[in-house]
Amino acid sequence: MEEIWTHGPLLRYVQLSGRFKDDKDFVDLPLASGPSRQALLRIVESSNDRTICAYPVQDLLDYFAQEPSGVTQHTPVDYKAAPDDFLPHVTHADIRMWAFFVHRRWADLCRKADATACSASSLLPMSGYFFVPGQRFRELYYWDSFWVVKGLLVSSMQESAKVVVSNLIGLLKTYGFVPNGSRSYYLNRSQPPLLSHMVAAVYDNTGDMAFLQSAFSALQLEHKYWTSPPKRLRVTDARQRTPAVHSLARYYAETTEPRPEGYRKDVEAAAGLSGTAAKEKYREIATTAESGWDFSSRWGQKTSHVIPVDLNCFLLMMERNMQRFAKKLGMPDKEEDYGLAAHKREVAIRELMTVPSRPGVWTDLVIAGPVDSFKIGASCVYKVEQRHSAGSYASDYLPIWAGLAASPEAAFAGVCEMHRAGLVHEGGIATSDRKDTGEQWDGSNAWPPLQAMIIEGLQEHGGPQGQECARMLAQQWLASNFRGWLKHGQMFEKLDAERPGEPGGQGEYCVQTGFGWSNGVVLQLLATYGWHPELLEQPRPWVK
Repeated sequence: MEEIWTHGPLLRYVQLSGRFKDDKDFVDLPLASGPSRQALLRIVESSNDRTICAYPVQDLLDYFAQEPSGVTQHTPVDYKAAPDDFLPHVTHADIRMWAFFVHRRWADLCRKADATACSASSLLPMSGYFFVPGQRFRELYYWDSFWVVKGLLVSSMQESAKVVVSNLIGLLKTYGFVPNGSRSYYLNRSQPPLLSHMVAAVYDNTGDMAFLQSAFSALQLEHKYWTSPPKRLRVTDARQRTPAVHSLARYYAETTEPRPEGYRKDVEAAAGLSGTAAKEKYREIATTAESGWDFSSRWGQKTSHVIPVDLNCFLLMMERNMQRFAKKLGMPDKEEDYGLAAHKREVAIRELMTVPSRPGVWTDLVIAGPVDSFKIGASCVYKVEQRHSAGSYASDYLPIWAGLAASPEAAFAGVCEMHRAGLVHEGGIATSDRKDTGEQWDGSNAWPPLQAMIIEGLQEHGGPQGQECARMLAQQWLASNFRGWLKHGQMFEKLDAERPGEPGGQGEYCVQTGFGWSNGVVLQLLATYGWHPELLEQPRPWVK
């Protein structure tokens, strides 16, 4: 039955018919109840690309529910409209009203999947409840959940934070990795690996050793997934005559077909390509979706040929987390193993990804020379070089979050470099300096997770100057979100860094509201920094 929503003649026929403005709407439809299900299954089993066309599209759609369904709104067990001791340092009346609005979105965004619906839809079964980002995103998403968890902890919803993490761990144990989201059509790819960060956030807040013990075995599965081929590549520096061999990670989706939720766009992107070339194109599109940065000029033509600096920082932090967890759990052998893995990855990032002429700046690597994506092997060693494409990206500064700046002064220098690259604006940190691509992970779009990671990195590793920058960047981001809420009454998935309070744009779909990670980042920043608009009247420390 899964084929209905993931591949095959029916999916292709319906999606290419153009009946749905958003392809995701079709693959989110469950089957209608009753005996018609078996009739549709017989059609699917007996049809091919030619014979399926004998059925009018509407006749096939009659076998489905009329609207995406299968999940119901749910009240979290630990939700209170006015939690005790909520943001005690935020005293400004208007800001408290806004903060309560953001907090109360947890009740609006909480869902529970119907077990029966999961058996007749693209939904993956999960126990308990979960939180959706909002609007077209009607399911649990992997990397979004990190900032949702952080926000839930600010809202004193520790049990809900554990439920989110437990659901992700359940998916990990079932499938061997954490899918992009809780839909069957996401089972060919993951997303940026932040599960260990979520476990750390919950454990540090609650001190729950049983929770940590339960999570640790699952996290070992995820680490293996990301450090095994085809995710792992063995690489050497193309600039050196006798370079050392390092192991680093890349994104790589396990599919050669159009994304079900973006079918028409993918087919259009592969138009005119041969069979093999089209398959490779589909894999690259899905691989870009796995990165979370879908889509961006950062990736060039082949995302699988890029070794992303931020992905390897996430894995470095995972390995450090695992080392710490093993120590807490009294596992010295595991502690040593993960400590060694972290050391090796840190050495590789420092040697290969640091931009020598620009302190506080790193960059992605690309495989040097032509490579056949279908022949990349586990035993091969690939020459890599730093990305030379025009453009500066916020990801170039995310190693600050991983503590990879050589000194606090170098971390502060990174902010100054961001400013010189044209990424720091009054409404936040822009994703890139490329404004000509039409992609949503480019230009002046300011994404909540990028703000949060850079601000937290400066706070933890930037010394007094970096902390001053963190406070000001946090206030700029809070002010832009507050301004947007006052004007639009919504929390957006992304904002425009150059127009404070205005939503971002571009990309495959209209800007979404809700919005899970936006709410989490705002609550986290309010809890850490409070509300200090007077900071915006001061000179910007990164302007030198």
